[in-house]
Amino acid sequence: GYLKLDELNTLVLDEADRMLDMGFHDDIAYVAKRCPAQRQTLLFSATYPEGIAQLAKQFLRQIGRAHV
Repeated sequence: GYLKLDELNTLVLDEADRMLDMGFHDDIAYVAKRCPAQRQTLLFSATYPEGIAQLAKQFLRQIGRAHV
């Protein structure tokens, strides 16, 4: 109850692949579910393993991959 997320506009998940490797999927889901449905979600990952693809499908509405 200490963190107010009801006015959040943008959720940024940086190093998402590392967070999954460290076992934070449930924590990410917990935070994301408490954010407003109408928000921008940015997911950054150095790699795109299956776990990241599943996370993207769970939290992103329009899935796109940046190409460098």
